[in-house]
Amino acid sequence: MIIDIHTHTFPDNVAEKALKGLSNDGLLHPFTDGTYDGLLRSVKSSGVDGAVVLPIATKPSQTENINAIAYDVNQHFEETGIMSFGTLHPQNEDKDRIIKDLKEKGFKGIKVHPIFQGCFFDDPEMKRIIACANDMDLIIMTHSGRDISYPGMENSATEHIIPVLKEVKPKKMILAHMGSWGQWGKGFSVFTEYDVYIDTAFAVKPAYLKEKPRDPECDFMEKEAFCRWIKKTGPERILFGTDSPWSSQKESIELIKDMPLSFLEKKKILGDNAKALLGL
Repeated sequence: MIIDIHTHTFPDNVAEKALKGLSNDGLLHPFTDGTYDGLLRSVKSSGVDGAVVLPIATKPSQTENINAIAYDVNQHFEETGIMSFGTLHPQNEDKDRIIKDLKEKGFKGIKVHPIFQGCFFDDPEMKRIIACANDMDLIIMTHSGRDISYPGMENSATEHIIPVLKEVKPKKMILAHMGSWGQWGKGFSVFTEYDVYIDTAFAVKPAYLKEKPRDPECDFMEKEAFCRWIKKTGPERILFGTDSPWSSQKESIELIKDMPLSFLEKKKILGDNAKALLGL
């Protein structure tokens, strides 16, 4: 089983605009049209068995509608293989109620993105979200490290993640992008010292991307370093992710399959770890 733990979709009426706005002035190339149906077509054509959509509320007022759409996605999981996490904004005043409602409706996890949500990972509001999700036994997936579209932003940097790991001790935390996008050494230290998961999304430079990121302090992980990273840490808490539509699901699968890893190591990364974490 292959599970893509890290994908994104947008409502049909805003998908084109959203992709244009997030493409970093054309630096990034989408591999789907950004819609739910576009992801479903990619899943079916690439050999992915399951995919997790990660919505982000960039304003408190968006939370209810986004979660309603996500709930509808989850009602069709058995036939599509696509599920969605829920979300909420750090400025939502009724955080506990929202998270309890997500749990009662069968959501597996919550996505947060401090850069997009205008906060830092160790802000009190974000800690409250993580602590409540922890109490509800929900997964927390967060962007970690820099962001290719927002050079210099430190909201999800390791320095802000570690205090939360020490204080809140989340049981099911996924740090996207190999633990710290663009700052791989820091991500390695967090992964080896704390009980967290990481995903592989957008860590290795996609073949189409010829330009370097516009953040002079960051770059993609080389394939050789990516493999050494996994070999050194072991595959048990590494999850396959693509950041679709920004990476090809098919090419991302081949990247893992081409790594000089054992069959069992690849199997764990591509799906077994996510299957266990999601309780599938």
